[in-house]
Amino acid sequence: MSCPLTYWHSGGDLLCAGRTTADLADAQALLALYDDEARAAANAGDARTRATALQFAAELSEAIRAAKRWRRAAAYTVDG
Repeated sequence: MSCPLTYWHSGGDLLCAGRTTADLADAQALLALYDDEARAAANAGDARTRATALQFAAELSEAIRAAKRWRRAAAYTVDG
């Protein structure tokens, strides 16, 4: 059984739980916070919190990469 995604993309948009959109700058800042949380949890010996922070960071990172790919692809159009 897996948890539902907290972060994903739809085309060039980055979506968060609750179906709200986030801009890429805010997402990058949030990614840095998850990295900090994972480090702090590791230092405190809290494996569960570390794993959760890393899971959210991985989802968010992949959603950011995918949204950027879609935006780059949308910049290229084919004239018919």
